[in-house]
Amino acid sequence: MAEKRERSHINKIDIAILRLLAKDGRMRNTEIAKALDTSDDTVRRHRERLEEQGYVRIEAVFNPRKFGYTNNYQLGLVLTPGTDTRTVAERLAKIDLVSFVALSLGPTHSILANCRSKDPLELNKLIEKLRTWKEIERVDVNIIYDAIKTTFHRLPVAALEGGKDS
Repeated sequence: MAEKRERSHINKIDIAILRLLAKDGRMRNTEIAKALDTSDDTVRRHRERLEEQGYVRIEAVFNPRKFGYTNNYQLGLVLTPGTDTRTVAERLAKIDLVSFVALSLGPTHSILANCRSKDPLELNKLIEKLRTWKEIERVDVNIIYDAIKTTFHRLPVAALEGGKDS
């Protein structure tokens, strides 16, 4: 098995590939190669390395509303003192309604979670379930009635110039 090459920076070809993928994540290697005047193999190698090293992940993005998930909410969890935050977050992340879980250093919530459902009663059931967890002291709920911007995982193209591992 070939040893992975680790790089701390991305190069000009990587940036050019990322710029094209930012415009169209479905772009094929042959199209990228033609746009960059390079070989398909070069593009393939760079794309594989960018994915392996975690710079990019190509996936389908669905519109939840089109599938009936019209109820969106954010939960803020206050944990009991001494609770292992990561353990609770990992447990929460296993729940199907939960689409995003983050550890927070904010003044009130140790964990933030985004959830969506087809039926508002599902939210009630989830809150009731979470209130039975001994590690959770309080669950705050924010109902999201309109999303103004949803490009959470996208970077401005100019940010690609930095290219350092976080």
